[in-house]
Amino acid sequence: MSLTLANHVQDATDELGRPVTSDDSARNLVEGYVQKALDLIYSSHPFLWLLVAEGDSSNDISVVAGDFLKTLPTDLLDIRNMRLIQSTQRRWLMRPRPMTWIDERWPDPASVASGPPVYYCRVALTQLKFVPKADASYTLRLRYTKLPPAL
Repeated sequence: MSLTLANHVQDATDELGRPVTSDDSARNLVEGYVQKALDLIYSSHPFLWLLVAEGDSSNDISVVAGDFLKTLPTDLLDIRNMRLIQSTQRRWLMRPRPMTWIDERWPDPASVASGPPVYYCRVALTQLKFVPKADASYTLRLRYTKLPPAL
């Protein structure tokens, strides 16, 4: 029997004896916690089969001068590392930083000096912010854990 996310949510709700909803009763909070638990499990080392291969260029993100926000692949769960590639000879690892750290130093990345991006953070599930803003064309090569097929 293949369990779906809805099955897991129903099992948790049954065990609690009641649905757990947001203050406005618009969202089932159990679903969010079940999905978060599954995401954490999938990003663990036993699930290395979900890790994109080192050097896989199929998910490269192109960056042009002036960029500081980019959309992430839709199947991305967890970023393991990110390389900034300027040419075939120049590659370096970018450093992850908390969004608050980046926002303190670059409150408005669009209005400050540009250079090769060094730091990055996830702004949302589907968006990446990097600083300083790009001064030329680059490629971001992500190594990440991807979401498994839907349950």
